[in-house]
Amino acid sequence: MTVATPGGTGHRALPHTADLIVEAWAPSRTACLAEAVRALVDTFADVSTVEATERAPVDVAAGDDADIVVGLLEEVLYVLDVHDAVPVTVSVTESADGGLRGTLGLASLARVSQTGPAPKGIAGTTLTAEGAGWVCRATVDV
Repeated sequence: MTVATPGGTGHRALPHTADLIVEAWAPSRTACLAEAVRALVDTFADVSTVEATERAPVDVAAGDDADIVVGLLEEVLYVLDVHDAVPVTVSVTESADGGLRGTLGLASLARVSQTGPAPKGIAGTTLTAEGAGWVCRATVDV
C-alpha cells in the first residue's frame, strides 16, 4: 500500500492479471484525481515533449468517490476514442454539487509517442484519504 506523504504527489502502474492497476497520490483530493489522469495517460503515451493544442471541458456528475474516479478516467477514454487526442494537462476542481469540473489540455494522438496499448475501460476504483493525503487506485482494462 502506498501512503501519501505531506506535499508528495506521484503515480505508478502495477501489473494485474490481464490488465493493470494505476495508483496516484497527492495531498488533496482534486490533486490526486488529476494525478490519476496523468497515471492513466502514462500507461500508453509519452506526452512529455508535446504541448496542448486544444482544450476539452470536464464535467463529472456527483456520486461516490469510486463513481467520480471512473467518470474522470472515462473522460480520458472518450477524448482518446472520439477525438484521437491525449490529455497532456489536467485541471479539476470540485463543483458545488459534489462532482468535478475542469479542463483537459489535449494533443493529437498522432503527435505523441505511444508506449503501450490504449486503455479500453476502467473498473475497480477507489479514492481514499490515507496518511496526510489521498490515494486513488483504478484497474484498467487494456
